[in-house]
Amino acid sequence: AALRADGIAIALDDVGDNPESLALLDIVSPEVIKLANKLIQDPASNDTAKTGAAIMAHRERRGALIVAEGIETDEHLEQAMAWGATLGQGFLFGRPSPLLPYAPTKTWSSPALRARARTSFHSPFDAVAGDPGMRTARKPTLWAISRYLEEQALHSRDTPMVLTALQNGANFGLPTRRRYAALAATSPLVAVFGANFTPDQPAEIRVVRHDASDALSSQWVVVTLGPHVAAALVARERGGQAAACDEDREFDFVITHDRAVVTAVASALLNRIR
Repeated sequence: AALRADGIAIALDDVGDNPESLALLDIVSPEVIKLANKLIQDPASNDTAKTGAAIMAHRERRGALIVAEGIETDEHLEQAMAWGATLGQGFLFGRPSPLLPYAPTKTWSSPALRARARTSFHSPFDAVAGDPGMRTARKPTLWAISRYLEEQALHSRDTPMVLTALQNGANFGLPTRRRYAALAATSPLVAVFGANFTPDQPAEIRVVRHDASDALSSQWVVVTLGPHVAAALVARERGGQAAACDEDREFDFVITHDRAVVTAVASALLNRIR
């Protein structure tokens, strides 16, 4: 965000070398995507199709420019164009040679990306506060929805990132830690946000602590975001009279699969990671 404020465009190199990195495309939202060599030179497979489809889906949403490297044959050129590349480099276009005087034949500027939904929210609930689908439910309902989203992420082949705000570290008990450790074994990023965490937390899970007075302390959030997965539960506990028991606590909540909204919710949490 700081770089873009200075007028700098963002390019991601070797996209596709590590499929897990595709989960970050909507967060970084690069102006330029440079395809990994293997997408151009390796035989087509389920893995390359999965990666290529994710890249083209992002290009469709945002209009990013796609560049291919390693184009050495006509077959490589065909494959690069199939994945949406409009610029390329490789031996097919020329071998290394002495530098010639600079004589540009065509001017070029970075692409104008399609308008992006706002992502600068102070807290996840701020991103959905005006949603007409807002509902109210007690804790057991939200717990069931959370488990469902976690299970979806655990069994997804798209390796989404999983971000969870659970109000207080006391809610991150042993069964929950085990579930999130299993998620961390396949997901590129698993982060848990809350107040009053004990020091002994699983190393594979990113634990982000905040003060009990933070607005996030009243919110319950589960986000799964990947190249083909986008879902979020965003809830805020209702104030006022204390519940008779823990399970009677009430929350205003939204469930969304709108990728732009899910990205905004994820960004509100990721901005807290230092």
